[in-house]
Amino acid sequence: MSHNASNCLKFCIADWPPYTIFLTWSPPYKVAGSTVDVVNIIAEKLGICYNVVRASDNDWGTALPNGSWSGTLGMLNRGEADMSAVVYSVTDKRKQAVDFSEPVYVDELTISYLRPVLESDMAGFVKPYTSLIWGVLLVAIIIACVALSCLQNAHDAIRPSADREAAPASSNLENLKSSTFWVFSILLAQCEYVFFHPFCSSYSKMGTQAIPPTFLSPTANSWKVKARFLAGVWLLMVFVVATVYRSNLMAMLISPKVKLPFDSLEELGHTDITVWAPTGSLFHDAVNEAAPDTPLASIRKQVYLSNFSPNVMFDYFTGKWGMTSMRGTLIYYLDLGFSKMLYFPAVRILQALCDIKGILQDNFTKPCIPKKLNT
Repeated sequence: MSHNASNCLKFCIADWPPYTIFLTWSPPYKVAGSTVDVVNIIAEKLGICYNVVRASDNDWGTALPNGSWSGTLGMLNRGEADMSAVVYSVTDKRKQAVDFSEPVYVDELTISYLRPVLESDMAGFVKPYTSLIWGVLLVAIIIACVALSCLQNAHDAIRPSADREAAPASSNLENLKSSTFWVFSILLAQCEYVFFHPFCSSYSKMGTQAIPPTFLSPTANSWKVKARFLAGVWLLMVFVVATVYRSNLMAMLISPKVKLPFDSLEELGHTDITVWAPTGSLFHDAVNEAAPDTPLASIRKQVYLSNFSPNVMFDYFTGKWGMTSMRGTLIYYLDLGFSKMLYFPAVRILQALCDIKGILQDNFTKPCIPKKLNT
């Protein structure tokens, strides 16, 4: 089909993968994408031709204070282009500037951010319990050590003199030491040495030193009952605490949780995460027009506006900012990353963008260089 170039329609297009993708950045433009395929089908059926033009700022179009429009909408409004193949969201303000066709595509607007990954957590062994539970456990350990030590000291004080001559009483410090060792040995399930002797056997050992059975005299029965009762309570408590701890720790190791930075606009407003949005997009207009007390208005200061470029995606995949986009665009880039490297290192993503767009230093005027944008 031959046409005079002067009689062809002018289609203004902005770069927005996967719908419109510029393969060259200087006229005559070469473009690809799903909406470009739709335009080609329409042109073939109607027997028309078209030339691609683009706004100098690669902007979709924003209403200016003087009533005019920038970007591709401005080109349509001023008659510099006949039609547009950009995927526009229909708003009342845009309807006043241009005429829209029937909807040809329906999608969702999303805000996405780099998902946190599982990392080594040195504090993971204390997370099965809250700080309150650990505090209660510490208090219980202190009480158990002091109570058992006091029982030993009290028993030594009332022993008959004959028993004292046969087995000299231990000092208060030694009693506290043996009680503490026993309490912690039970807590840590280390029963090789039995440090607290009154209820275990006639002779308990700590290393190679034998400790006399100070609680075996007939006058010590009441103290033996008290000591064994207190020890039994501690054993039961340790059994419950240790069982729950092991269960929680195993559950954390089997199914670790990842804390998401945000899961709603309200939560996003309480973070310091920057959100990138294309200039002149529906999200841009919605944020500007949002009422002060709405969640959308709460993130207004976090929004960074610019035109789309590979650098935007580079900073997105390195976690510099979140991104607002159609779900189809997000899926396109995620699929691009998986199809290239099966994961998402930012440099690989940028290289994939360069490969698909064909932006090479030798052939085109806009090289693909990973240069960070200033916020």
